[in-house]
Amino acid sequence: MKKFKYIFLTFIMAIFVSCEKETEGISRVTVYPEISLKGDALLFIEKGTFFDDPGVTAMEGIEDITSSVTIIGSLDTNKGGLYHLIYNAQNKDGFSARVERTIHVYDPKSVTLGYYNTNIERLPSGSYSDLSVLIYGISATEIYISDLLGGYYAQGRNYGPTYAPAAILSILSDNTINLISGGFVAGWGDYVKSCTGTYDPTTKVITISTEYAGMTFNSTFVL
Repeated sequence: MKKFKYIFLTFIMAIFVSCEKETEGISRVTVYPEISLKGDALLFIEKGTFFDDPGVTAMEGIEDITSSVTIIGSLDTNKGGLYHLIYNAQNKDGFSARVERTIHVYDPKSVTLGYYNTNIERLPSGSYSDLSVLIYGISATEIYISDLLGGYYAQGRNYGPTYAPAAILSILSDNTINLISGGFVAGWGDYVKSCTGTYDPTTKVITISTEYAGMTFNSTFVL
């Protein structure tokens, strides 16, 4: 029995010594990358103009690794709309950090760019006033709107931006408005059913009626 215990202890010690040798010199400290935007995180660029990316600064401890930053996304200033640029920095051990810039490309000859004061009525019940929704023209016949529901849930109920369905709308020759694309309510994972409205080029007032989840949201947008 004593012989067996001796053999067993010798085996365990051999494993321990072996593990020590295998892990010797492996442990070390990693320095996580840090990345920050130059310029603003939200930019508005006039359609057809040159975009000079302000860029970022990336550091790994005291080492500047800005030159190794990669960019996800692209921007075409000849086409109006919403763009996202994601800047990614990675350290020697593969750990990464990223920041994002949002860019709106607007057409100055179309619907005026601005944050429109919004009054919203939800049928059969509910209303909010003095909310704010971003609207601008992306072409002569198209506009971008940041929230088809007029801010009802995102701002009025304070649910946040995932409850603000952005969309692209068309403006016809008679100044009527229809939904082209978008309208996804990320917070609930579904889309608005329909959207119609009118635009008054003289007063710059936009009225929109949106059908969503069996309810009607009537919004008035005033610049």
